[in-house]
Amino acid sequence: MNNKQILKPAIRMAFMLILLLNCLHIHAYTKTNMSIYVNGVQRNMIVFTPDGVTSGLPLMIVTHGMGQDPTYQYEGDRLYQLIDTERFIIAYLASNGSMWDTGGNGDLDFIDAVINKMDEMYQINRNRLYWSGFSMGSMLIYHGIRSEIGKKFAAFAPCSGILFYNQPWAQRDRPVNLIHCHAYGDEVFPYNSCEGKYDYSIRDYVTNFATILNQNANYTKTTGVKPNEADFWWVDGDKEVWSGGPRGGEVELFSANSGGHWPTGAYMYEIWNFCKRFSLNGQDTPQGEAKVTKPYSVGDDIANYAPTSWAGQTGTFEGMNHPVAERYKHGGDNGAGDVLTQTLTGLKNGVYAVTLEVAATFTSGRGFDCPTGNGLSVAFANGTNENLEVVDRNWVTALTPVTIYATVSDGTLKYGIQNLQNSGNWYLANVTSIKYVSDSNISYGLNVSSAGVATLYLPYNTTLPDADFFVAATVKDLVDGTAILKEVHDVIPAKTGVIIFANAGNYSLPLSATSSTENCESLLHGVLEDTPVSTLEALEGKSIYVLSRGIKEYTGFKKAGGSVTSIPAYRAYLPYNTSSDANIITFSFDDSATAIGKVLMPVDNGQRTTDEGQWYTIDGRRLNAKPTQCGIYIVNGKKVMYRP
Repeated sequence: MNNKQILKPAIRMAFMLILLLNCLHIHAYTKTNMSIYVNGVQRNMIVFTPDGVTSGLPLMIVTHGMGQDPTYQYEGDRLYQLIDTERFIIAYLASNGSMWDTGGNGDLDFIDAVINKMDEMYQINRNRLYWSGFSMGSMLIYHGIRSEIGKKFAAFAPCSGILFYNQPWAQRDRPVNLIHCHAYGDEVFPYNSCEGKYDYSIRDYVTNFATILNQNANYTKTTGVKPNEADFWWVDGDKEVWSGGPRGGEVELFSANSGGHWPTGAYMYEIWNFCKRFSLNGQDTPQGEAKVTKPYSVGDDIANYAPTSWAGQTGTFEGMNHPVAERYKHGGDNGAGDVLTQTLTGLKNGVYAVTLEVAATFTSGRGFDCPTGNGLSVAFANGTNENLEVVDRNWVTALTPVTIYATVSDGTLKYGIQNLQNSGNWYLANVTSIKYVSDSNISYGLNVSSAGVATLYLPYNTTLPDADFFVAATVKDLVDGTAILKEVHDVIPAKTGVIIFANAGNYSLPLSATSSTENCESLLHGVLEDTPVSTLEALEGKSIYVLSRGIKEYTGFKKAGGSVTSIPAYRAYLPYNTSSDANIITFSFDDSATAIGKVLMPVDNGQRTTDEGQWYTIDGRRLNAKPTQCGIYIVNGKKVMYRP
């Protein structure tokens, strides 16, 4: 026998082996049994990693059925067979005993610990976490969906189980990406509602995530779908998909025409092909949040990027006199702090003018105390508040536009409505515009004349300037023709009328990113554009008083008339009526003043009564002679406004 005859059988054998290897799919992975301690208890799992595992891979977590174990689960669902080609890590978890904790935090803590452990070992992609499970492991998924842990997953794939008597779609605050696989012939979790076991059919249960939570607008159904024709050629079923809509998220229900209650590889491709499309930084957007992804410039309105939902919303109401469906947040009889918010991310830093159409209302006759009045609720944007008047909902026939200026310093703008004091408030809110006003902080230039006094009314919170003498005060009360003033010490709130006492000069008043910590309610009103006095008189139903000539002669308010026919933009006025309709209203400060005392009086006007005595600065420094600059001083034990 020559060498060629010896080689021929070997060549034929090698060729046949190559053909066989090409026909078979050889899975390249590593299987590892692991244990970790959670809350002092050892917990176990089996982890499959692809050969040549690298950082940044997705993680799939799988929870088995009651009385089963990870081995039974992975031998059934076969998801691990995909990890080498699809490049992800899969962890099959073991319950502590025969059952999962579907009502508490025990197993949710386990899942959280597994995520952290996998991240520590493999530096996983935390934006691509997925969770599949079977039977009671599926029940655990629906329990987790409504929890904080559920917010860490981009998609869920429960199979053959639902959470009895619970409505997780009503307990989650953001849309969900979910595929549920179930056999029509499942005998443990029957496809149609089972009296005494649960209140929903499988389809109704899954549909609620699409229609109630996600508010999906698009629906498709495909029959005769074979999810794994190569290995489970006999399995086909109905594939229903809900997608689109205002909130995002996607729901799929695959209903198999054959099979029963056991984990099966028939669903492996359907599950993975669904889950892998989703990422927390791409598809799963929290309720009431949106990201701006296109360029824009100063002056542009980006309201079209605003979310279509509101975080915190617990319902809607349509009817009565309302122009739109009412969005509401109701927290019961202790509802202080109830809030509806929207958040925009990905913004340029700078100043934004947020215009909302709002109303804060309560419903009369509902058996709980809901006082009306101003300041019980606020509209807000990044720390700037606008007081709202709470009224009976039956009175609301239109929404009130409110513009709030806000500073963005970290790319995020959060705005909304909050209930400050009483319970039972319901809300209406529309976003009219979100205008990018400036790419840096804005300020208003105030000119104070030689009179040393001015009024101010700005649309944004403003910080008091760092000046030797600059005092702002609100009018807190009117008593017998005297305006009682209250000093403002840190921030002048937006749309709050104040009187300014200062040395003559120009002052820059910057927008403040924080709100005042004081009660700065003021009887002074104001305008943001030049407005005729006659228009204001008609609006207020009262006489309009404006600032008089100033310190040198006399400081107070006088009734508008003569040459005063309009109120300039960003200035304040006092609406006031008395039986005598006094022509002059004088000033007096309350006891809280620090930079200005109780007595405000003319000095050095030819009739000064404080010529004698020792002079002190407001901070107690003794002067050797009379002051040479305008300001507040102490003389003869009293604080006075002095002009040389």
